[in-house]
Amino acid sequence: MVKTRNRQWRRHHAKRVFKARLSVVGACMLERKLWFEISGEKWTRPYKTTGTPCSCWMCRGESFDRNAAKRETRQMVEEFFKEKL
Repeated sequence: MVKTRNRQWRRHHAKRVFKARLSVVGACMLERKLWFEISGEKWTRPYKTTGTPCSCWMCRGESFDRNAAKRETRQMVEEFFKEKL
């Protein structure tokens, strides 16, 4: 792809982000659908036209922190065993 951020780069990036968002949304639905199966539906327009369609963790781009998850799990296990003793 082009190294400069021109119109072509922005359109390519927008399509890539739209595809990634719909992949996550499709995976979280009850009946698992692929991104191109839901891309034409009306309710997916905010995922294409806005930077952040809502404030949920998927749309905000919040990433999973593996170390924090390990710490929380360790604390839960320690609390569980302290209660048992």
